[in-house]
Amino acid sequence: MSLRISRSQGFTLTETIVALALFAFVIVGLGVALDQVLTSALFARKESLARQQLESHLAEIQARLTIAAGTQTLPPSEIQTGIREEIQPVKETSAQGAALPGLWKIRLETFSEEGDYTNNLGQILEVVIYKPVSSP
Repeated sequence: MSLRISRSQGFTLTETIVALALFAFVIVGLGVALDQVLTSALFARKESLARQQLESHLAEIQARLTIAAGTQTLPPSEIQTGIREEIQPVKETSAQGAALPGLWKIRLETFSEEGDYTNNLGQILEVVIYKPVSSP
């Protein structure tokens, strides 16, 4: 009868280290990908909220009884971005050469202050509206 000495059926130390290194690379890659997805989603959310805020502010301007030319800055709050508002009269004439009063160019721009710098979110709304001059 001959005795056979069989090798162990387990993994060697080298195989285990290679497997753990590969697993670590996969986990790090997934972490980086998840971070990029979350960053993109947060940026898209900020842009969407900024656009909604601009549209809401434009509706407020249009609801005013009178519009006056000028520039105004509304500072950002904890939940909203800041808005730079610029209103200018538009001087246009009709085909017959008569002046067209009541045309206003409105430019709104969002910004946020993070730390020591101002971040322009890239949301700009420019529109020309007609607000007739009211007679007393």
